[in-house]
Amino acid sequence: ALGRTPEYVSLQVAAALDLHERALSEQKAVGVRELRAYLMLFDVAVQNGGLHDADLRDYKAWLGKNPKASSLRRLEKVRDLRLRHVRRRFVVDVHSRKTALIHGRGRVHGAMRDLPAEYCYDGQWAYK
Repeated sequence: ALGRTPEYVSLQVAAALDLHERALSEQKAVGVRELRAYLMLFDVAVQNGGLHDADLRDYKAWLGKNPKASSLRRLEKVRDLRLRHVRRRFVVDVHSRKTALIHGRGRVHGAMRDLPAEYCYDGQWAYK
């Protein structure tokens, strides 16, 4: 019953909006304007609390040495940098889920998924 009250729904919407804005901000910092970048970074915000300052700093240093890296490679680099902060027992699962978001297909919590087919989208669509 509490979850249906306007006050509680407002709290949920505000929390979701904060996660959305964090993902958008980090997407802008990463510089990949594709839906898959937003989806992966939203997942990072929800599941991992966002990117660390060190992740963005190290990413920018890497990007300076790899300015022609594809958007796919850029997202994989962000994933790898964020994995440094994941508890060892969760690394394989987090890597798998983030990789599925980046590539659109893969194993998520043990199940093979084809996200574009399931949700009718193209991960390379321009986004923000």
